[in-house]
Amino acid sequence: MMQRYELFRQMRDVLASLYLDKDRAETVAKDAGLDPRWIAFSPRAVDNWRAILDEAERNDRVWALLDVAVNQYAKKQELLDARAAYLGWVAAGRPLTERERQLQVLANTYHLAPPEDGFAPVTPVALAVGLGQCLAERHTAARGET
Repeated sequence: MMQRYELFRQMRDVLASLYLDKDRAETVAKDAGLDPRWIAFSPRAVDNWRAILDEAERNDRVWALLDVAVNQYAKKQELLDARAAYLGWVAAGRPLTERERQLQVLANTYHLAPPEDGFAPVTPVALAVGLGQCLAERHTAARGET
């Protein structure tokens, strides 16, 4: 089974090759039930699709996004393969890599809030920001500041 990052890279690359311009990518995102106001679009297709997939994952709409694309490109084998890989990953319980598991343990140790959906892995950047805030709060409390 593919790792999460490989799976999302595969989906990103396939979708970016099918929907090169921002307007078409935005239409697919809307058709999948995503709010484009929460997506950071850019001139680069791969950047758009990374942002769209991130938003879709946060909203449990990746399957809907892939369905919209498959309805338009039903014979595109790379797209069908990407959808099958995603559905397999979901069926397997969205397994994390060892690194993602370690980051999750650190986040739980420092009581950093998980994402609202409860299943997205903690990224190194989010962990660093959360740890920085946690340490700053502890430092302020130790000095008796409010």
